Amino acid sequence: MNVRRWFFSGIAVCLNIPVVVFAQDAQKGLVPCGRDGQAECQTCHVVQLVSGVNAWLVGILSIVAGIMFIIAGFKLVTANGNPSALQAAKGMIVNVAIGFVIVLAAWLLLDLLMKSLLSDSEQGLGPWNQISCVDQPVATTTPGKLDIYIIREQDSSTCMTAASCSVLVQQCQDRPDGVETITGSPGNFQVTCAYTSTSGSGGNARVTPGGRGEAQCAADNTNCSVEELLALGLTETQANIMSCVAVTENSGGSVGCSGTGPCGTFQITQKNWGIYTNGSSSDHPDCSAANFGGSISAAQNNGPCNARVMTSMVRDSGYQPWTGANTNPNDSVPDGPWNPYARGCVNTHGNAGDPTRRGF
Repeated sequence: MNVRRWFFSGIAVCLNIPVVVFAQDAQKGLVPCGRDGQAECQTCHVVQLVSGVNAWLVGILSIVAGIMFIIAGFKLVTANGNPSALQAAKGMIVNVAIGFVIVLAAWLLLDLLMKSLLSDSEQGLGPWNQISCVDQPVATTTPGKLDIYIIREQDSSTCMTAASCSVLVQQCQDRPDGVETITGSPGNFQVTCAYTSTSGSGGNARVTPGGRGEAQCAADNTNCSVEELLALGLTETQANIMSCVAVTENSGGSVGCSGTGPCGTFQITQKNWGIYTNGSSSDHPDCSAANFGGSISAAQNNGPCNARVMTSMVRDSGYQPWTGANTNPNDSVPDGPWNPYARGCVNTHGNAGDPTRRGF
């Protein structure tokens, strides 16, 4: 009888060893994160929670199994030779043992699965029943590259009719957080659009998500689609960048001049237009003002001519005519990038293998 008593007492003690082990981490909680002095919670801690709950349940079931073994042992030693009582006690012991083996097997399989989900070739699976969460990589920017800052901007456009104004209103509403304001009188309306943009420290580049500095001309736009520019001889990278630049300069349209003289899809200045169109030895003499009734703006606003002159400019000067900066202290033009969104196009669609002059 004494042998049996010591045997079952020993089993009960062994079954409660996991409870003592788990109690050492009780002060940490099921998930050791998020509280004062602890790391911030991350996805890994969800798996750690599952592992902790699993271990906690095993500890509780160990106590239950220990108590059941004690009860079965008590019944066994107090059976006094009663065959039915002995059989019932033995059956209870067998059932508890089988159940506890199933619990331990499930614990081991689930523990192995949890660690397999987080394992790597360097650390392996690690100690049994231990899942460690490490700090995850944090995105950073390299000095000299494009660092993004959210800013609020606005620009204004004029329109003559309700139909043309509605187009400007829709374009404004399509911009991130775009809010339009219409002023003026019939025949001379002004649509002012306030919208969210981003400013980049990499050369003062700017990008409007889904818009200026990122968007490109539509595939069916014969003035500046990527396919059209590839056909003119630009490389794939150049075509992607300049299709984006066209959107920043004139929304991809072929007609339109700024107050300082640049016109057309790529807003080419009169000086550059003369370099590439004046004289029979120039690149594009058929695009000179003389072939457009003497009007240089009419020549600049010719879509095919504007794209061809742009191609020659990219060949000779890279993106600098659009991405460069005004640094002349003696003129009335504010110093700074001519078109910060063009710089955004270069950062968005360019790559390190492009030898074309960036201009910033």
